Amino acid sequence: MTRKIIVIIIISSIIYIFFFFRLGNTCYRINDIGEYKLNLVPLISSGFIGPIKSIIELINLNEFRIASKYFIFQLTLLSNPFTAFFATYYIYTLIQNNF
Repeated sequence: MTRKIIVIIIISSIIYIFFFFRLGNTCYRINDIGEYKLNLVPLISSGFIGPIKSIIELINLNEFRIASKYFIFQLTLLSNPFTAFFATYYIYTLIQNNF
């Protein structure tokens, strides 16, 4: 990987995690004995898989209009890892090309 991609992945991961927590999601879960434990599964399941699964389910139900609205809505959320990556990529590229 080039240095540019590594920097973009690190910055977009920080942005994604920050906005993921601001949205109200947490990676600290209570286990079966009542202790708080760090669990990174919600970052993957809610962030990466959740939006894709929702769009596929809406399309399977022939709700194309709702699926397109949901897709457009997800494009505006920085708590979505795909949006965080693309926004970081374009801002980084813009800065690199102009400064």
